[in-house]
Amino acid sequence: MDTLLMITLLVLMSACSSVCLYIWCRHGVGKCISKKNLTGKTVAITGANTGLGYYTALDLAKRNAKVILICRNMEKGREAMRTLKEESGNDKIFLKIADLAILASVRNVAEEINSEESRLDILINNAGVSG
Repeated sequence: MDTLLMITLLVLMSACSSVCLYIWCRHGVGKCISKKNLTGKTVAITGANTGLGYYTALDLAKRNAKVILICRNMEKGREAMRTLKEESGNDKIFLKIADLAILASVRNVAEEINSEESRLDILINNAGVSG
């Protein structure tokens, strides 16, 4: 095969692959595209006052779930709860304080949720640990 023809085919294949990859990434990867209504569902999210936990809580709250934020810091948790209620229009957002590095604190918050809720539908363990 002619060298120029091979180079042209490789460039075309590369361009097509790049376009396909761009479209796939732009419209599907890393995004939750579900719009399922979560009315009646209860969700608990650790580390929900910032970052991924916050935005996950926001998405679930917008879909009408009852969201329990489990945070380590009372002030930051209250601020996140206030902002989430405002941004989502959902007033079923609640705050629990727990330091997940302390097992007794984890047990306490689990007992609180168990005594207050008839069921927990979704648990998102988002809180990170750094050493």
